Amino acid sequence: MKRTVVLSFYVKRRAKDFGLQKVAPYLDMLAILDRSCARAGLEHIVLTDDTTSQDVTAAGLTPFMTELPRSLMQATTEIQACWLESPHSKGVDSVFVGADCIVRQDFRPFLPRCDLAIAFMKGHKKWRLNNGFMYVPAESRERVAPIFRLIADDTRQKMGDDMTSIERALVPMPADYGTFSRRGVDVAFLPLNEWNYGYQMDPADPASHAYVLHFMGDWKEGKPLFFAWAKNHGFA
Repeated sequence: MKRTVVLSFYVKRRAKDFGLQKVAPYLDMLAILDRSCARAGLEHIVLTDDTTSQDVTAAGLTPFMTELPRSLMQATTEIQACWLESPHSKGVDSVFVGADCIVRQDFRPFLPRCDLAIAFMKGHKKWRLNNGFMYVPAESRERVAPIFRLIADDTRQKMGDDMTSIERALVPMPADYGTFSRRGVDVAFLPLNEWNYGYQMDPADPASHAYVLHFMGDWKEGKPLFFAWAKNHGFA
């Protein structure tokens, strides 16, 4: 079986760079994500910069590092492009998630046949794509890497542009879920409710239908819910 690597992202920045009033304990969250990956039989690597990599290693996590822009949005898409351009990603099924994600269950049997898959919020007027789940199979890496480089080079510093830059590269947005040709590759637009579930969910909800959970929101919303859910369901 090919290696499947879950790739989260974390760099040390100020709270306002994350769009938060205070910085969440991301290393603690990454440790829970790491255990959830191991539980599902998946590898986990933290995409980061040279400075933050020391903290990542000290936390017992595996970093992939490079020099990154100060802008959080630009750093996010740059490191994802660098990973796909790196020989470290050769022969690897790459799955990009957020630091505030938990792998609910082994999703490999349910991945679609495509070159790129991404969580899609059908009908949402602003955030149609979510980079809390993106999948690039090993055999599509060389075809998809130039798209990620295009996204990285186009990303602006404005909060949220790590996602809208992806949308600009993959327009037009489809009317429904499914696989569509974009820039010469097959892109699967997957239901957010299954592949990036978690926004304002009840911490008692077992979310047994979901593959990856994504606890979006600030410290008052998504982040406490992350820890509450993990504790309630044996992932802490």
